[in-house]
Amino acid sequence: MVCTAAARRASLIERALVLVALGACAPAPEREALTRFSRAAEARTSPDEVSLDGSLDAYVARAALGSPSVRAAFARWEAATHRTRGARRWPRPTLSYTVALGAMPFRERQRVGLMMPIPWPAQLRTGATSAASMADAEAHRVAAELLTLRREIAVGYWGLWLIDRRAATVQERAALLSGVVEVVRARLATGNASLAELQQLEVALARLADERASLDSQRHRIGAGLRALLALDAEHALPVADALPALTDLALSPAALREAAMTRPDVQVYEELARAAEARADAADARRWPGLVVGLDWMDMRNLNVGHDDGFMLGLAISLPVDVATLRAERAAARAEERAARADGESRALRARADVDATLADLEDARRQVRLYERTLVPQVEAAHASSLGAYAAGRLPLASLIAAQQELVSLRLALDEARARFALGWARLEEVTGRPLEAGSDSAFDSGAGSASGSASASGTGSASASASGSGSEAGSASGSRAGSASRPGSTSGSGSTSGAGSASGSGSTSGSGSATGSASGSGGSATGLGAGSGSESGFEVRTEVGR
Repeated sequence: MVCTAAARRASLIERALVLVALGACAPAPEREALTRFSRAAEARTSPDEVSLDGSLDAYVARAALGSPSVRAAFARWEAATHRTRGARRWPRPTLSYTVALGAMPFRERQRVGLMMPIPWPAQLRTGATSAASMADAEAHRVAAELLTLRREIAVGYWGLWLIDRRAATVQERAALLSGVVEVVRARLATGNASLAELQQLEVALARLADERASLDSQRHRIGAGLRALLALDAEHALPVADALPALTDLALSPAALREAAMTRPDVQVYEELARAAEARADAADARRWPGLVVGLDWMDMRNLNVGHDDGFMLGLAISLPVDVATLRAERAAARAEERAARADGESRALRARADVDATLADLEDARRQVRLYERTLVPQVEAAHASSLGAYAAGRLPLASLIAAQQELVSLRLALDEARARFALGWARLEEVTGRPLEAGSDSAFDSGAGSASGSASASGTGSASASASGSGSEAGSASGSRAGSASRPGSTSGSGSTSGAGSASGSGSTSGSGSATGSASGSGGSATGLGAGSGSESGFEVRTEVGR
């Protein structure tokens, strides 16, 4: 493997040196094309030198060097670059030889002639311009291929990341259900649980095991596609970092992104194709002029009485453009190709601008969903799930309700991870449609503005009470019972009520600003549920436990 890498590096170095040597004696368009390619060739290294450390950038760097599609595009660029050298070549000279076969006393015995067509400078210039534009078009195709490859790598990478997150969530739920199974078995021994509850839990665990196996199959499928992009064997590991994708802001405005998309590589391809067609049309115009041919003849004149044995003659000829109609048709065809290329480029540019708007919409929608799940939905369901566990352990909640609460929590966590992955993929897609890597602005950390939070708990017993209140960062309630008391917490939250026995309450709300909250409580155990929403500079979630007398 080391020998192969060394041989590849030596081959690339030799190729770059040859291209630089050719460019030193080449005219301007060819020299510029050769210089661009030689720099790109020098920058390419062996893919074995890039290790996969679990980051997306490492995958992209490895694919840029080892992907067959990129290597094919790079080879086409190399071929087009070499063609620029032959685009300015002169016509081949003609060397002739004539010898007399019989006695010819009054003619020369043999003759050697050399004829050289002299092209017009415009013919050489237009041919070189067309070839250089074709080489530049291939260079832009390489850049477009790299951008597409980066997006495809991101799809596979974040697909693996999402599967790993789902597997962790499924494993966590299986652990929770396993703990509930132990509780049910203990209750079953004392007659406080039924066999149907235990069977229901075992069915849920079997479904989780099946889902875990399905995730393994999906990871193998996505990994196979990712290895194909990277040209890796089936045994090569595909590590993925556990870090969450950052919800970063864009450093460029939407208007700047649209402007960048109008000049992305796949749009520039058609601009270069149009320039090449324009040069071909100019070349057809240049060939409509008569051509010049210079000739030099040497004659053996020993049979002639001229005082010397040989002689030279200089001749001049003109090639007549008798194919003017054909040249006119070539010019018309080249102009039509130019118009077609510019129209294709305009269509691709308009599509690029639309792609930017669509991708920005998807990106902001993913950002909105992540904020909604992280700020509101997941905390609410986590609170409800915690209350459900406590209520089930106390025998106040049926098993079906506990399983439903767990399923709701798992679904929201999976949806949160999907929204995060959608944001990361939207970022990669935006880089593809704008045609350049994008720099991040400031981190989109959750601001301290308006927000909401909620929590819930449930209990069963004797007696019930409910209360609702609204105000500026306050929460109030009243109930009747055998005890009255008060409690306070930050944010000027106060409440009065009466309970008997021991109970727990969970809730969430805001500690400053304005908002409203509603709450309900039931049972002599003193359990209460609350749901609060408001706006302010700080929001949080808390769980309280009260023990009444």
